[in-house]
Amino acid sequence: MLLLSGFLRRALSEKDPGYVLSFEKFFIKVGLPSFFLTVVTGVAMGLFRAPPALWLSLGEPVGRLGVKAILVVGLVALMVYAERRVLPALRNDPRALPKFTVLATAATTISVILVIVGWMLRFGI
Repeated sequence: MLLLSGFLRRALSEKDPGYVLSFEKFFIKVGLPSFFLTVVTGVAMGLFRAPPALWLSLGEPVGRLGVKAILVVGLVALMVYAERRVLPALRNDPRALPKFTVLATAATTISVILVIVGWMLRFGI
């Protein structure tokens, strides 16, 4: 959300990818280890709550673990795609900024959905 509301908004208004690229340098150092730790602890908590065979039983609240796992895989795929394809293009050509915007918006949306699904799982909804 910080990327979308601050850095990306300014980069788009000024058509300068430098704001996004400076955020990316910071995120690599802080955000990726945090994300990795979140995924590892999330998997551990999921294994504590139910065996993986039940993670996709969508008729029960525990089935939301599978939904969360699928969302995390999608988020990782977006991150890898952005790192391998979009950010290198953005470094060379500011016209790649709209493509990065789409990816950043998708990643933020998935992250918000992960929070909502986690909340639903926690309260058995």
